[in-house]
Amino acid sequence: MVIGGKKLSMGDMLVGIGGLVALIATFLPWYSVSYSCSGPYCAGFGGSASTSGFYGWGIPYFMATLVLLALFALRLFALQLPALPLQDWLIFVIVGAVMLVGAVFFWLLYVSGSSSSGFGYSAGPSFGLFIGLVASLAALIGGFLKKTDPQPATKPLNFATAQPVGTYAPLQPPQYAAPPVAPQAPPQAPPA
Repeated sequence: MVIGGKKLSMGDMLVGIGGLVALIATFLPWYSVSYSCSGPYCAGFGGSASTSGFYGWGIPYFMATLVLLALFALRLFALQLPALPLQDWLIFVIVGAVMLVGAVFFWLLYVSGSSSSGFGYSAGPSFGLFIGLVASLAALIGGFLKKTDPQPATKPLNFATAQPVGTYAPLQPPQYAAPPVAPQAPPQAPPA
């Protein structure tokens, strides 16, 4: 597949599709509760509620998704970017792992890892969480597959003139050029 004049590898497609699906999954329900009541004392009381990925560990998941998509789009459409401290495949793997950890922690901490139900109610993880888990796995695997792809052309970072942190060069007085000498008129012969 060719997008933006660049041929996409399998790793590129997994990272891109995984990132887009993860972004959409964040807006879907990650936890749902439904309850109902029937009988003369309930008067039709019942309903359902859900929360999306914008809660708790879903927020780092969302932020990592934005970083993943931003780097993917910049590498896909920009002509040349500065070099990063890590290679792209490793950045995609790290960001995919952060997404996966966010989704798993959401499941374990807020959903308790399982469903519960009782007389007239049910609560548990919803489909958005599972879609988010699969999308983060796709991004993680896609980042790992990009290891064999060539690193895009980048401008090197110039560290030659940078000083190590904590060291300071002594202040030097400013160096000014000497003022220009005013032109003098050629000597003239004394009047006769």
